[in-house]
Amino acid sequence: MRFKDTHDVVVISESDAHKLIAAARPHWRLPLRILYLYGMRASELLGLSSNNFRDGIFVLQRTKRGELTRQAIHPAIKEDLYALMKTKLPGALLFPYSRISLYRQMQEAGHRAGVDPAYCHPHSFRHCAGRRWAKIGTPYQVQAMLGHKTLAMALLYGRLACDEDMSRKFLE
Repeated sequence: MRFKDTHDVVVISESDAHKLIAAARPHWRLPLRILYLYGMRASELLGLSSNNFRDGIFVLQRTKRGELTRQAIHPAIKEDLYALMKTKLPGALLFPYSRISLYRQMQEAGHRAGVDPAYCHPHSFRHCAGRRWAKIGTPYQVQAMLGHKTLAMALLYGRLACDEDMSRKFLE
């Protein structure tokens, strides 16, 4: 997702992402934290079932012909995730919502939190995660985390990680 005027990629800031999650309705906080932590697409999130979580590992076949990813279950969601899974039948969807509902809930939470609506979109969380990972890992690691087939897409996040603070390093 890009801004029409500058063609810049829409990336929610870390602080705005936290504000949005905190302002979300209680039953929407866990799915939003998962979007934020794992850089998932809306359809990936909404397709999750207990089958995706085994032995402390989160296994996800990325969409758009992406790769299979295996990641640790983040401590920030572990307790809530397992509590939710106990309330569901094996294999049942964890978040049986529509993409439109997810988008609307993000818009409403963003409004309550005072976050610019342009950033209150599920894909902006994916870009946020990619940028966060690009600051601490290699393009190959970002590629693996996001499930990209090619390095070209993962390199985009390296460009997104070049923010104002980083640019000062090169401009001094």
